[in-house]
Amino acid sequence: MAFMMLVQMLLLLQAPTPLSSADRNICITDNDRVRVTSHQCDLRQQVRTLSAILGDTLQFAIHIPRHIRSWRQRHGGSSAAVDSFRISRDAIECLELSLGRQRHPGMGTIAGFLVGAGAGAALGYWSDSDGYMFSKGAAAGLGALLGGVSGLFVGAVVGSFVETEEWQPVLVWDVTCQQTGR
Repeated sequence: MAFMMLVQMLLLLQAPTPLSSADRNICITDNDRVRVTSHQCDLRQQVRTLSAILGDTLQFAIHIPRHIRSWRQRHGGSSAAVDSFRISRDAIECLELSLGRQRHPGMGTIAGFLVGAGAGAALGYWSDSDGYMFSKGAAAGLGALLGGVSGLFVGAVVGSFVETEEWQPVLVWDVTCQQTGR
């Protein structure tokens, strides 16, 4: 129970905070990733690239994969690598700016160690050791040690493949866009 409360407190500490007045007028370059939510346009947290601001309308770029471009070209459509769509600021319910992606080998290491140690301790305790070599407590300790060490390595490998992205909510009317020329 105390462990769950600790995890909940850590998650609350990482929750995004609303923008202060100092964070207003955020300048998004044309290469920044944004997440858009608009129920009027059937957008649910769609990740796009903001390409331009045209008055009260935001224009987003959609990068089209090569296989879709070739299919479009075969069927008489456009073979452009980038398409775009526009949406008014009033229609946007939530706009978030990506602060970057990161992998989590450290978090995976900790989780792997804890899971491995717990499973090893349980297996060691419930193993069929009638005092032949170890007592139940010693078998649980040895199982926790071996399980924790193996879980440490497995967790580090799994955590290095887990990638998350951190998002910062921004006020739609305070966004400006800067062209980088790419």
